[in-house]
Amino acid sequence: MTPILETKLPNVGTTIFTVMSALATEHQAVNLGQGFPDFGCDPALIDAVSDAMREGLNQYPSMLGVLELRQANSLRSLHQSTQNQSRAPVVSNLDWVFMR
Repeated sequence: MTPILETKLPNVGTTIFTVMSALATEHQAVNLGQGFPDFGCDPALIDAVSDAMREGLNQYPSMLGVLELRQANSLRSLHQSTQNQSRAPVVSNLDWVFMR
């Protein structure tokens, strides 16, 4: 008789990966969740990723995001807000601190 094994994992229920996979299927979208996409990749992308890894760009960004992207988004928002006064700039105080 096979012994019953007690799990050491907590009762986590449905995971985000299950939810995102179902949504991707429902909307016929490319699933970028864990284990996907399930098709081949452009060799140029593989080369670009390899180059980035060699340059040490192999970590998740901080919770604040990538500084250069935040700065670029802030400047874009400021530019757009000066072109269209009816739209308020989408710039956080935190971005102003990092732009100085």
